[in-house]
Amino acid sequence: MLKATPRSSTWVIHILSVVLFFLISWLFSFVIDDLNDIDAPDHQQVLEQYVDIDLYNRRSKAKSDLKVINAAIKTTSGSLDNIKSASGGNNAPNLVRFSNELIKQELEKTELLAELKLIEREFAPQDKKYRAEWQALWDAHRFWIAVYKLAFIIPMFILASWLRSRRRDSAMKPIFTALLIAAFWHLGVIANDHFPEVVFKYIAIAVGITIVLAALVHLLRRASQPRDLDLLKLRREAYANHICSCCAFPIRRHEDSNYICPSCGTQLFGSCNSCQTTRHSLLPYCGNCGTE
Repeated sequence: MLKATPRSSTWVIHILSVVLFFLISWLFSFVIDDLNDIDAPDHQQVLEQYVDIDLYNRRSKAKSDLKVINAAIKTTSGSLDNIKSASGGNNAPNLVRFSNELIKQELEKTELLAELKLIEREFAPQDKKYRAEWQALWDAHRFWIAVYKLAFIIPMFILASWLRSRRRDSAMKPIFTALLIAAFWHLGVIANDHFPEVVFKYIAIAVGITIVLAALVHLLRRASQPRDLDLLKLRREAYANHICSCCAFPIRRHEDSNYICPSCGTQLFGSCNSCQTTRHSLLPYCGNCGTE
């Protein structure tokens, strides 16, 4: 982004960049969510392969009936307690009726528990095989889903990183930055969702080290081998502060004379080849005639 950009336009660009980040993240979320459905194992098919469905249905019905009878016992017990409190403990007809109803429900519960115990004894070996197979299929599914997701998001992250680093002076820099942050965010989410916590912490540390090293290498290279724009900025500031841009030695000279830094030997001022006046040797244009 150019420094000459008006402040109002700069704020609009920043706001739109944030909006673009959320839109790209939203798009990535749609793609990643759709990948979850690829080659998903069929739960019903695995269940029918390892479990007697009739036995499974009997077990489900017994559990459902047990839940219903427990609720009925709770209701009857509450009604019985209310009748006892209201009658002062007298054997009113309602007291007898609810007592008999509670006994009947308790017997029904006992029969259901006995039936469920027999069903569970027969069902347990089948359930163990079914759960083991389902877990194996689900783990394999999660692994391949992680591969598909990473195969999508990693190229996006690499592309965004390449665009952001190679075209850092481009006017499109905010777009590349939004794409990079969105890809990096979803890369972290995918790693957190599909890798165990023990593995994820090492991945997070490795990614952090990689980012810090990349930034450090970039800054060191930029400091040792500055780009043209950085070098030009450094030289402009040095001339403005009357110091040598190579060694920061103070400049002491007359404006109309050539000058070589006495500390490092860099020629700071010399004659213009066009107008023969003294010019800044390290800046691209003559201040008198404008010749490059």
